[in-house]
Amino acid sequence: MLQKQNIFWSLPTNTNHSTPVINPLNYIGWLIERGYRVLEVGGNPILGKINLENKTVTIVDGPEEIHKETLLYFKNTSDNHFQKGGKYYVSDDRDKKSASKDDVLTSWFWNGKRITERVYSDNLNLINLHKGDFLHDNKNEVYFNFNNGIVKVTKDKIELLPNTKLNGLYRYNTDIISNLPDMKGFSGNIDLSASNEKSKFEQFCELATSKRKSEKIDGKPEIGVNYYHSQEDMNTLKSAIGYMLSDHKEGGASKMVLFQDRYLDNVSRQGGNGKTLVVNSIMKLRKGVKISANRVNLKQDKFVFQEVNLGDKIIFFDEVTSQYFIGELFNEINNFLPVQKKYENQFRLEGQDLPKMVACSNYMVWKPQETSQSRRIYCVEFSDFFKSATENGYRLEDFFNGKFIFDDMNETEWNSFFKFMFESVQFYLQNGFYTHPNPYYSNQNLLLTMKQYWDMDKMEWVKNYLTTTRVESGHFLSVDKAPLRVDLYDKFCSDLSLNDYDTRKFDEEKFGKMFYQVSKLLGYEYNPTQAHRGMSMNSRKITRKGKSGSSYYVTHIVHPKDADIDLSSIKEDENENTNNTNLPLFGKKVQLVSELG
Repeated sequence: MLQKQNIFWSLPTNTNHSTPVINPLNYIGWLIERGYRVLEVGGNPILGKINLENKTVTIVDGPEEIHKETLLYFKNTSDNHFQKGGKYYVSDDRDKKSASKDDVLTSWFWNGKRITERVYSDNLNLINLHKGDFLHDNKNEVYFNFNNGIVKVTKDKIELLPNTKLNGLYRYNTDIISNLPDMKGFSGNIDLSASNEKSKFEQFCELATSKRKSEKIDGKPEIGVNYYHSQEDMNTLKSAIGYMLSDHKEGGASKMVLFQDRYLDNVSRQGGNGKTLVVNSIMKLRKGVKISANRVNLKQDKFVFQEVNLGDKIIFFDEVTSQYFIGELFNEINNFLPVQKKYENQFRLEGQDLPKMVACSNYMVWKPQETSQSRRIYCVEFSDFFKSATENGYRLEDFFNGKFIFDDMNETEWNSFFKFMFESVQFYLQNGFYTHPNPYYSNQNLLLTMKQYWDMDKMEWVKNYLTTTRVESGHFLSVDKAPLRVDLYDKFCSDLSLNDYDTRKFDEEKFGKMFYQVSKLLGYEYNPTQAHRGMSMNSRKITRKGKSGSSYYVTHIVHPKDADIDLSSIKEDENENTNNTNLPLFGKKVQLVSELG
């Protein structure tokens, strides 16, 4: 029988059948010739295919991949190669019968699946071990792989290096950005000097992190009209993007990035604010896996991470709704990730192979006051800018010349997008996790604990008064400068547009009770000059006569951080009554050294 080394089939002897017989050991030899190698991960073998020309490794995700490649390889091979003199010519001992291309394909059709499953599941130890280190980011350097070179980002520089700078290091096939999905219009070549224009994505991020100027948004949302730019929130988002784009991990210091809506009530589903779009944009540069958090059970389903492979950089948990979900991932965030695929042995990813995690939620699913959570979670708050746009009849495209952000992108626009992403990495390398001076979430979950008693919009009004109006108007300075409760209540009813029916259900007395409870919950002190009389609202009540001559309750609220306020910046109201009988709510201004709340 005539046979060559790269052929793994033979014709049966002493039979008239011409269907070739597959030799499993020879097939393994053929796979090795084709560049297949085994990578050891946590003591477990992972099959990959090596491309020596560009030093890339493609991870094989299951036996069906090698089964399909083998089938397609021979299907696309010329019939002539199976004829006498061809490289795949196989005959019997007397060279009277030979195996045609159709004979080989038929044999593979009937036997290939079984053979590849046996090789993949039980016999990877027979395949040669891959020898070679991989290119990884480090504490000070982050790399991005393009067709025409490698972009290296440091604290001080963004530069394009030739691929020869790899110095023999390997990369995963999914590390090459042009190999990732949804890159339409991008050639794969980066040009760092192509454009200095602000990308549409950066503009989107600025809108997605903006803040309201008013409670109700009527009409098209616009910066400078009903929203304003928040550099603190933009910095937080840039820090998160930069962190996710670096695959460097420091043991015990990793965090899950959590994208959540700023204005939430834990009852209605917010959404539509751009969180998923940002994650998908990050995954245009780093290979990621999306998992629907509201459809999996981390404790009971061992196949939760079955789509995760060696070389994946990001795990994206969408639609997190449970307060317990993130807590169940604490070990996976920092230590190792067990990956169990169906019909395969479990392996685990750890160290620099451990993917980073990002989650999106329309609810308050964590407790910032608990250290065990705050040290493992980096939260970015998203504005309701685009949700307001939808509610007022506008689409995302209306803010970007009628096109979706990534529609019809040309090379210049792609380069602008990459430039912003590189700058975000640089921002993270320079600043680490940016600390927001006054995140909205810091007190949000405290308010949510009381939503069974008081409406969220009512409690939000109190919070806004405490952190803004109280300070700007100087109400914290003394009892004499504190407002009357009745004036606060009138302003409250006006701002929330309460009608007569609403005010009958929620009168001044209920307002006062809610005001006291929310203030106490958020760390403020009520009428501190009466502290010697007790802790209750009744024991600390103070009255003052109003214009009508009647006595009204005074609401004097202070906070430990009031000491940080620049008192010299207080502007006295020219119209202020010297007897302090009718103090205005918005008459006096004060400059904050640091925001309160």
